[in-house]
Amino acid sequence: MTKAIEIAHRDNRYVSAVQAFEPILNAIPPSPEMLWFAVTAARAYIALGDAEHFRPWLAMLRVSADLRGESRLALRRLLPLAWVLGVADTSQPLVEVIREWKIGAAEQPGLINALPLLNGMLLALGETVPAAAWEGVAVGKAGPALMPSAEIWFRFREKSEQLNASRGTNELPVSGFGGLVQPVSVAGLAAAGGGKAGVAAPIALAMTALGNASPGEMAPAVAFEVVKVLMAAGEIRTARQLAAETLLAAGF
Repeated sequence: MTKAIEIAHRDNRYVSAVQAFEPILNAIPPSPEMLWFAVTAARAYIALGDAEHFRPWLAMLRVSADLRGESRLALRRLLPLAWVLGVADTSQPLVEVIREWKIGAAEQPGLINALPLLNGMLLALGETVPAAAWEGVAVGKAGPALMPSAEIWFRFREKSEQLNASRGTNELPVSGFGGLVQPVSVAGLAAAGGGKAGVAAPIALAMTALGNASPGEMAPAVAFEVVKVLMAAGEIRTARQLAAETLLAAGF
């Protein structure tokens, strides 16, 4: 199963693979004998948005981190994703989590370049990202990334701004999209229904903006704005899952 998941990740089929293996994953109890499998399991549950099954694997890594260097490295790389998923131990400040992640990322060439994406996803989820979290980020050139058509993008931005403006007022829409399937996908968003006026339009346009692109293919600005509008619409779990999928696709 581990090998199959690794191959699927290289072939950009990671989420589909862990979804297929989910029943088997759920049958594997976290135990010291399975410590070698902890990172694979934890990343899989992040992709599935399954905080309940993610926590015990993370806890096992945390316990072994003082004794095993590989567990300490794995923990450094997973803790930012725990923040994104909403299951982090917030007694450890976010700036410290990111600092520890940088230490681990230094051992994987190129991963440090994904730090702005991590910071962006945290901002989209409503976290306060300290200035120190941006230290060490080189200003790079714009790279190729998929963007929706200008018409879809500007209409989406207009509707999302209207939704954000309605927050905190008596006109705040009540979300009716609690039945989204996982993992996050265009099909999953298309299955969403209900909701009051003001929510449906930005969600539908978000679906169109994503198009057929995987989380790793879409431009960071698109991922940022879609996560923000999902949060504004009250779809917190879906927003967190999309942010986590985006980061996993970037190599986290």
